[in-house]
Amino acid sequence: MKQFSIIILAVLITALLVNINFFKTLYLIARVSPPYEQTGSGDKTLLILGDSTGYGTGASRRTESVAGLIGAAYPELSIINQSENGRTAKKLRRDIQKLEGKYDTILLQIGANDLLRHTPPAEVVVEIEGIAVDLRKHTDRVLVLTSGNIGAAPRFNVTKKAAYTDSFRIYDQLMQSQAMKTGSFRFVSQFNEPEDDPFVLEAEKNFSMDGLHPSSDGYALWFKELKQHLKEI
Repeated sequence: MKQFSIIILAVLITALLVNINFFKTLYLIARVSPPYEQTGSGDKTLLILGDSTGYGTGASRRTESVAGLIGAAYPELSIINQSENGRTAKKLRRDIQKLEGKYDTILLQIGANDLLRHTPPAEVVVEIEGIAVDLRKHTDRVLVLTSGNIGAAPRFNVTKKAAYTDSFRIYDQLMQSQAMKTGSFRFVSQFNEPEDDPFVLEAEKNFSMDGLHPSSDGYALWFKELKQHLKEI
């Protein structure tokens, strides 16, 4: 009976922690709602199609999301942000069937939710390649920015950290190879091995309060990698 009570207590504590994290994430979404957009002073356009990381969830303010940091660096650029929290690559591929217009560059912040749901990395790569091909009628330039290593996230236990690290490592390697092979998109690699990963070494600084999404500092690290690709195009 005592052992049964301990099990029940453990289940209740786990459920409570999960709900706390859920409400923390809702708060983070509300804090940056709506996602950052801007009317630029020039004629160049950037469309962002992403998940919660494209939305900016976790940043202290919208201007500190990836979209906001791009806007600050390129005030002449018009930014349209059609990101959605929780979106997967498979859902995005359905969504873009309704997309209209032409854009100088389209940034995809996508793929992490698929991997979090244990979709095999090779399947995610195929889906993103399909998205890039489908977007050819809307742009000549597609950039893909996916989360680095979600295995670094404080929210997960040791077992999950190891599993996600393996998954994101494989995904990163496959995406780099796919980008070189087909040229359909540019891939902004974010993966670092745990011993070199700033999201591991300074987790409290680079993750937000829900232990899953990047903080403003975390997004700044992502933008640092992305900026070189933006300069080149």
